[in-house]
Amino acid sequence: MENKGYVKNKLQTVLIELLKDHNLEDISITMVCKMSQVSRASFYRNYTSLEDIIVKANKNLLSTIDINQRYFDFDKVESILYALATYAILYRDYYSLLHRRKLNNTILIALKDLLIKHEETKSNKDKYLTAFIFFGIHGIISSWIRNGMQETPKELVLTIRNKESLYS
Repeated sequence: MENKGYVKNKLQTVLIELLKDHNLEDISITMVCKMSQVSRASFYRNYTSLEDIIVKANKNLLSTIDINQRYFDFDKVESILYALATYAILYRDYYSLLHRRKLNNTILIALKDLLIKHEETKSNKDKYLTAFIFFGIHGIISSWIRNGMQETPKELVLTIRNKESLYS
């Protein structure tokens, strides 16, 4: 029986290597399994799709960020944005690759699981505010990655804080 951690790591590594030269839709599960020397049964024990590999890799990487708030509030938005931007710089090549391959949705899915918790216990008003902040943060980070991460995390936060500069 194959070691589960080894299998996941091997599949993830091969998929990321393939993404350097191919779009996700041009990569098959068979191709990844063959190059990983992992059986299809082992693949499906761990993942439901190739996108699932990326989502779970993002969740794993993002889980190392110290953002364990139960609920969003505006006082923490800047610190969340700063932490995510700092983290994105550490993994610049990986997130630039995801952007080039139009896989930003996998970041969104991972962020949602990390940042939006206990949604069922919130009022509709709180759910709307949470969605506004969550999608805003994702939009900012995605735009920043798309623009080549030119600003430092601190400059990014200061730009958002100084909202007037956004409209001039």
